[in-house]
Amino acid sequence: LHTVFDSVGHVPAVSSTKSMTGHMLGAAGAMEAVVSVCALAYGVIPPTIGLEQLDPECDLDYVPLQARSAKLRAVLSNSFGFGGHNCSLVFTAAQGAAKGSGSGEPGRPAGSAEQAGAGQGEGCR
Repeated sequence: LHTVFDSVGHVPAVSSTKSMTGHMLGAAGAMEAVVSVCALAYGVIPPTIGLEQLDPECDLDYVPLQARSAKLRAVLSNSFGFGGHNCSLVFTAAQGAAKGSGSGEPGRPAGSAEQAGAGQGEGCR
């Protein structure tokens, strides 16, 4: 991660949702994708629960124990499956959509039905 991101000035935050859900076998990749989209929409990076002792040799920007608010432009979901079935997905906000504000509230596209007063829009809740 440092090799790729140090040149732009920061290493992205790293978390693991499996610390909260356990391994869901065949559903793990789909669940991680849903959590990634919700993180992007709400501007909240989920924590890695149980991560209390960090390895000083691996100096990444971990999100331990508690969620972190952030204005996110993109989210990367890496899924590594049994037998070498691996997938990486990058999610970004739709063009013209407001990104998560880091407030825990979802971003909304300009002129959305919710802004027009047509519903509550629970999003990823």
